[in-house]
This record gives sequence, C-alpha cells and structure tokens, in this order.
Amino acid sequence: MAGNIKHNTRSSHNENEIKLISWAVQTTAAYLPWRTDCTIQAIAATRLLAKHAIASDFYTGVKNDDASLISAHAWLMCMSTYVTGYAATHFTPILRPANQQAM
Repeated sequence: MAGNIKHNTRSSHNENEIKLISWAVQTTAAYLPWRTDCTIQAIAATRLLAKHAIASDFYTGVKNDDASLISAHAWLMCMSTYVTGYAATHFTPILRPANQQAM
C-alpha cells in the first residue's frame, strides 16, 4: 500500500480531501465514548489519507510546562496544513518524518 502513496502536489482536489478528513476525524473524536487524544487522531487521519493515496507527515513533540512537568503532543501535517493537532510551534519535535530527520 505504501508504494501507492504519492507525495502531494497542491491541488484543490487534495486540499478538499485533506480538509474533509481533518474535519471527520476531529468531529468523530468529539462524539466517541472513549478518549481520542492527539496520537489516536493522528493515526486515524494517517490511515484515511493513505486510503486516498495522500501522503502525510506524523510528528511527536515535547515541551516543559514548568520545572517538573513535561507535555507531549502528536500532530499530522499534509502539505503545509495541520490535519490533526494544532500549531505546535512550542513543542520540540522528537519524532518527525524520515525525510526531515537531522543528520
């Protein structure tokens, strides 16, 4: 299946599918009777995008909330759009796509 996924070029068709999948995952998560945190939503959106042959980039990051707490967050991006999660600029990525790994 991974061989069929193409890296995206901007097109209104892909952008509409990405927005619809983002909305569907977030809306469904709000109504489920169990927790659907950021990681679960990012995984679900990854699978849905893959079914439409749209590649995405999964990130996991951490930040210090105060002297004793560390928070983690996962988000999914496609082209330059946040599919799940939110603008995570205050999180330091610890897991990022292979094509963006530091040498």
